[in-house]
Amino acid sequence: KKKIEQRRKETREILDKALNKALESKLQSIAKEQQQNEIAENEDSYKQILQQDREKATSKKRRVLSKEEMEMAAQTGLSGQVVALMMNKEDSENDDDDDDDRRKKSKKRKKDSKKKK
Repeated sequence: KKKIEQRRKETREILDKALNKALESKLQSIAKEQQQNEIAENEDSYKQILQQDREKATSKKRRVLSKEEMEMAAQTGLSGQVVALMMNKEDSENDDDDDDDRRKKSKKRKKDSKKKK
């Protein structure tokens, strides 16, 4: 009886090891497949976001360029929109004093509102 029980036990252990190996390889392949699916989903969502951003960027209305801006763009080789932006920046540099005044007024309003509390 002991020999039979010993034999059954050994057989059961061998079958358990074989089953564990088969299940382990199957689980690994399932895990790998899931990982690949996640990567594919992430890539797809990233591609969609890029496509949406691209559409937003191309659908923006651009300001009509003046004759002076177009001439400057042709002379410099820069994009007309870049030239327009630079020219607006030069114009707005004169407005810095106005910006300072606005900031001072804003700070004063904040101080006044804090005093009231």
